Amino acid sequence: MAIGSSGLTLTAGATTTIIRNTSGNPISDVFSNLPDGATLSVNENNVQANYEGGDGNDLTLTMR
Repeated sequence: MAIGSSGLTLTAGATTTIIRNTSGNPISDVFSNLPDGATLSVNENNVQANYEGGDGNDLTLTMR
């Protein structure tokens, strides 16, 4: 799956970091249309959001 014009390509099970939170605190708010664990469709492919991704406090998307 290629996301937008970024040229980013993901295969099933691959994870990419969307927001790298450099503070020691977790992300305190979420996008109103993207709760933690939500699955969304991008170009007919499904990705799952995780606000505890990366080192535990980043927003990641995992290809399903």
